[in-house]
Amino acid sequence: MKNTPDPAAADDRPDPSPASPAGGPPPFRTSKPDAALRRIAAELPALLSGVSIARAHIVAEQWMTALKSRQGQSVVPLLVTGSESGPATARDPIAAAAVALHPPGTDAATLLFVFVDSQNFGDRIGELTRHLAGELQSHLSPRGVRFVQWASDPVRRDEAAGDAATDDSTKVLADHLGFAPLGELQYLNLDDLPAAAASPDRLLAVAIGQDESAGGEDAGDLRDLDDFAGLVQRTYQDSLDCPGFAEFRTARQLLDSYQQSPTYCSDGWHRVHRADSPTGGRTDSTKSTPTRPLTSPPPSAAVGALILALHDHADASSVAELTYMGITPEHRGSGLGGDLLNLAIRWAADRGCGRLVLAVDVDNRPAVDLYVGRGFRPVFRESVWGRKIQNP
Repeated sequence: MKNTPDPAAADDRPDPSPASPAGGPPPFRTSKPDAALRRIAAELPALLSGVSIARAHIVAEQWMTALKSRQGQSVVPLLVTGSESGPATARDPIAAAAVALHPPGTDAATLLFVFVDSQNFGDRIGELTRHLAGELQSHLSPRGVRFVQWASDPVRRDEAAGDAATDDSTKVLADHLGFAPLGELQYLNLDDLPAAAASPDRLLAVAIGQDESAGGEDAGDLRDLDDFAGLVQRTYQDSLDCPGFAEFRTARQLLDSYQQSPTYCSDGWHRVHRADSPTGGRTDSTKSTPTRPLTSPPPSAAVGALILALHDHADASSVAELTYMGITPEHRGSGLGGDLLNLAIRWAADRGCGRLVLAVDVDNRPAVDLYVGRGFRPVFRESVWGRKIQNP
């Protein structure tokens, strides 16, 4: 990346720097967390000047959400400074910066952005990226983090959109930092959801957050989570959606991270069965959506999984997110994907949502064609990366 931000004055003294190699420039220095947080906040626009407007907006929104939601302890700032000569000072230029979000109680973190000044420190880029990778490890490992996910601007060319070829700088940076590619995601929106979306006759969605003993009301907790995780794990098999992800995270770990999200909605988690199942054909006629069975089919009879979330906005409108949709291998190829999508649209419409959003791997052509055919429109793309954090 380019466009080095102007160094900002800081009251904090830097951490003592190791002795400089004889005849060489001073080693890179990592700022203390409080000082790093203040300086990154002050220079965030400059630090994001090398990314797209869409990516900068996403980073800024996630940054502000984390700070405003009283989850400041989840923000892990990393700021590396350097100079070509002389002792290290708090006014040294920023050589690299990154911000990770780690919700307490989870073993996964999200890297919001990475800035590396390859223009002014290009001759030391190997040393700089090794230093940043080491700091990422040393800051996250004591917090119990085992996996870090990072989303960047897309590195693959979208010829249909007329994009120019993308350079390899992000790939090189990801490799130096120890990240492996997980997939290229296309985000899509469906606006103007129908007030009475059609519901498929072939499928029945069982909300696993439903407490049947309490009259079918949402209990705010999930029952049979281990069985549900097993179902999601089965849908991973031969999946075209970010297949590399399975090398880093199990289905249970994925579900645990979903539950920590501020958009988590327990009644949006469903086991999906065929409606003609001998034990799953009766539903509660008082509900407008056939997702509340009076007699639940056994988890082993499920054909797929459906997870939805809710985003609340300042204008009081809600946006539904199709977080996960998967079909077990033995039930693929029979058109059930369209039926699952109908269930998701109906779920969102019943809750008064004005939009349904989702992300899909661009290499999953059957899913992409399904969504576009149903009226979803592309919004933006991103590359997704992952790396493991070694714990003692």
